[in-house]
Amino acid sequence: MRRAVVSITRAEGAVEEVQASLDGLAAHHAVPPDALCDMQIALDEALTNILTHGFDDGEPHRIEVTLAIEPTTIRAEIEDDCAAFDPLSATAPDLTASLKDRRVGGLGVHFMRRLMSEVSYARIGPRNRLVLRRALETGGTEDGNA
Repeated sequence: MRRAVVSITRAEGAVEEVQASLDGLAAHHAVPPDALCDMQIALDEALTNILTHGFDDGEPHRIEVTLAIEPTTIRAEIEDDCAAFDPLSATAPDLTASLKDRRVGGLGVHFMRRLMSEVSYARIGPRNRLVLRRALETGGTEDGNA
């Protein structure tokens, strides 16, 4: 088993279900703890954003999460049928501003980009596709994105 797929149609328990699948896959393939932790954080952020903002229209939606262990990386591909949203186009947070002056939002995407070796987004027909890759041996790239 080098791959697991989780389909989500409801918000309740969804993140935990994906995390459990990731944990099982990682344990089976001896994924280094730092790579697993980074992927867990990035997945939590991505899924929470989709569930919070994509499911807020009251319509039924489906998220498909494919987790894979590749020769040098762990990969998560998240596809959803929610409104188009490219998280990589979000304005980077001003990390130098005081907490009082800092605008709300953007830190989660910043963390995703910093923790992952590669993050990519595409709108394919009516679906969003976000792909997260984390190298098994080292952390993210210097700029947080390949």
